[in-house]
Order: sequence, then structure tokens, then C-alpha cells
Amino acid sequence: MKLCAGDLLGPFRLVSKLGEGGFAEVWKAERPEEAGVFEALKVATDPELARQLRTEEKLRRRLVHPNIVRLLGENLESTPPFLRMEFVEGKSLELLLAERGPLPVGEALGLAEGIARALSYAHGQQVVHADVKPGNVLIGKDGIAKLTDFGLGQVTRDLARSIVHSMTAMSDERSRAIAGTLDYMSPEQREGKELDGRADLYALGKVLYRMLTGRLPTGLRLPSEALPGVPPQVDGLVARLLEARDDRTPSAERFLEELAAVRAALARPSRSTQPSTRTLALLLVGGLGALVVAAPWERGALGVASAPRLVWLVAGAAMLALVLRTLRPLPSDGGPRRPQR
Repeated sequence: MKLCAGDLLGPFRLVSKLGEGGFAEVWKAERPEEAGVFEALKVATDPELARQLRTEEKLRRRLVHPNIVRLLGENLESTPPFLRMEFVEGKSLELLLAERGPLPVGEALGLAEGIARALSYAHGQQVVHADVKPGNVLIGKDGIAKLTDFGLGQVTRDLARSIVHSMTAMSDERSRAIAGTLDYMSPEQREGKELDGRADLYALGKVLYRMLTGRLPTGLRLPSEALPGVPPQVDGLVARLLEARDDRTPSAERFLEELAAVRAALARPSRSTQPSTRTLALLLVGGLGALVVAAPWERGALGVASAPRLVWLVAGAAMLALVLRTLRPLPSDGGPRRPQR
């Protein structure tokens, strides 16, 4: 059944298509009697895949979190069946990256934090997302990242094999959607193995890599190899997400801890931003020289410097003390080590 803007689906009027994937379309919709109050409807495009909506509905009812798109209800008996979801005014991360390319490091890390918080909560509810990719991350106008589309969660072991081995039998449209999923799949997911939360963290690593560089890590390991200037602490953060499963960052909670440490390290001034000893010495000599030139050198009756001169000398001594304090060695920042290749 082909849907068009203006069609009625249950009590809703379809306004505009927000996106589509291999199994469903997402529409902005409103009730005719409540014009301007929008919801997002996820509509099954293939009756044989309607069970995906049933699976997602069961999972989403357990997931209530600020970084997860809220499930508002469902009509699984409709033709076609659909889920009712919170409408996020904004755009997908996929569209944002297509428009802007690489994001500033701070912005990329902030969005990664939102995704990780959603995953931490979902994993705590024993739910593996299994399809983390930019198209499934919505960025609201407030800048908050929200994870959506849990349709592959907990059914991926069987589905992954069929996806990998049946792409040639799919339509071009569906193949493109599935290819997007494959780009972010962990090695164990491609092999159809039992999954845990580390599969989502691998996908998060690829999403973060792309946010930082504008590309996927094809043949490369570190973001700075694709875009020089990415800090080494961030390189390490991403590299640990992309390790083999047993060596990977073990949990979303651990990733959030590491992310906080990286942000703190980046916020500290580096040694290179501190003035050099030579520069400070030149400033000291120049400052004292200026004081000597400007100071009044009249002498009293006994040949002793007058009070104004003493004031200038005290000021010079204070400047010397300040500079010497600045020249003290700086403590080591103890930042993350560069990941081994």
C-alpha cells in the first residue's frame, strides 16, 4: 500500500514523510481535530515484516528515557499497522552530517554522550539496539540527541544472517537502507553471533568517527588519520570502541567515564599554551628596565633614595616574585595513551 501526504491512517492525517528504511516508513501526522499537534507514525511497508513493529512495540514500552524517542501508542491491527511516537522537531544525525560534514570535537562528543546515555539505559533493561547509526539518531532543536528505531533489537541474531545473505534479492530501495545498517554492524553481528551491549558500542564508535571526520573508518583506525587535528585523547576513545569484542570498551557506563576524562583533559590548558621561560625572562628584564628608567632618582640629604624610588623598587620585587612563581614546573596531565596499532 503506497502512502501519500493527505491520506488518513486511523484517526491521523499524514502530513509529510520523515524517512524510510528497509521495513517501515515514518510520517509526520496529526489528528484533523487537533491541527498543529504532531506525532510520528512508523508504518510497516511490508505485511510480512509487521512482526518487526510488534517486537519494537514490546521493547519500546520498557524504554522511557530523555535520550530515547518516546512510544505514545500503537495500532497493530490497522492496515497497514503503525506505531505512534514522539515527534522530534529537528533532523536526523544523518542529515546533519550530510549538510555540515565533520562536526567540531566538542559538539561530536556531546552528541556521543547523549547516544551513550540512551544505550546505558537500554542495556540496563536488557535491550540491545542492534542498529545504531546516524539515521536512527534524531537531533532536536534543543541540540539533544535521541535514539530511535529499536526494531532490530534482540532479534538480530537470526535477522543479521538473512540481511547479509539476501541483499541481492531485495529492491534497490531496501538494499540501500540495509547497506546503511551494515556499515555500522559489529563483526560479531555480521556473523550472526549472540549479541550484547558491546555490539552497540562498536556502532557508536563508527558513528563518533564519522561525526569527527565526515567519513567511515574504511581502512583507517584513528580519526586523526582521516582528519589531522583530532586530539590524541579522542583518538584513543574511538579506537577502544572499535576493538575486537573482548578488547572493546566493555559498557556504555565505562565509555561515559572515559568521555568525561577526555573532556576534562581537553579543557585543561596544554603545556604549549604556557609562556616559555625565555619569553617570561625577557618580559621581566623589560619590565624592570622600564621601572628603572621611570623611577625618580632624587636623593635625600644623606644620599639615601627618596620614598618614591623605594616604592618603584618594591613594585619591581613583586613582579619578580610573580614571574618566578609562574615559572614553576607544571604537573603532568596523565592523559590517555595513544592506542596501539
